[in-house]
Amino acid sequence: MILKNIDSKDEELNNLRSELKNAVSKKQEMFLKSKLNKIEFGYKNEKQNAYVLDSYLGNNKNLIVLHDLRLQVEDKYIQIDHLLISRVDITILESKSFSEEVFINEDGTLKVGKKAYASPLEQSKRQLHGLKSILNNAGLLENKIGKDIVLESVVLFSSNTMILNDKLPENYFRVDTYLKLREKEVDTMTFMKFVNLISGVKKLESIMNLAEFIKSKHIPRKINIENKIKKDKIIEQEVKKCDTKECSRCKEGHMVLRERKNKNYTDKYTNNKFYGCSRYPKCRNIEEILVES
Repeated sequence: MILKNIDSKDEELNNLRSELKNAVSKKQEMFLKSKLNKIEFGYKNEKQNAYVLDSYLGNNKNLIVLHDLRLQVEDKYIQIDHLLISRVDITILESKSFSEEVFINEDGTLKVGKKAYASPLEQSKRQLHGLKSILNNAGLLENKIGKDIVLESVVLFSSNTMILNDKLPENYFRVDTYLKLREKEVDTMTFMKFVNLISGVKKLESIMNLAEFIKSKHIPRKINIENKIKKDKIIEQEVKKCDTKECSRCKEGHMVLRERKNKNYTDKYTNNKFYGCSRYPKCRNIEEILVES
């Protein structure tokens, strides 16, 4: 049964299209186009994968399906594409779709065309760790509802993604193959699942309570595009002011615009750009570009 559908991104997409029409610079236009294309592509494939999952599993009374979950774990968030909850297991499904050919390396990383991507399975395992933390903190994995339930991570590729591997690594599946296996899960049951079954299958009411709790923790994502554009404008103005600014420390170099490599810069800084001395690493002088949140 379907407990949660994908959150609509229509409002966000319409706002982006409106902002794109009113773009005041080439840089702003490029940013908005890139953002719009990325969200449109992702949204289309999310809906496609959800449709396939719902077609196979939507009428199964022993499986609860939740799509598009965003959960807070301490001061961070995890994004779960699809979550399956049965009487014996909880499975996070990380869905992937690419227009270029994909090869899955032995370590789980992906080669997509000429680009390299981190392992989606490792990403899914981090999501699983976060979900487990939420359930543990609520005491749901220690009581009768969640005790002995197996937690798993799986990566699903859409049916239109061309995968070059002759054999997919463990826990990587084409979506149609995985769903057929779920339909025959008694025949493909792991040892742990078998142990759970003979020790007592959870009641449907119990797993529904668990699913409802997870759904209640969902926090819809909101992207403030206007704030992002405002910050970009301020940064552009700062760049024009400081293009030839002398380094205040060494007096030999000049300050050049740089970008942080650490994507978690929001913990300390208001944006990912700053000025650094052109003589780095001999001179490590930096100046922040201050932008109000």
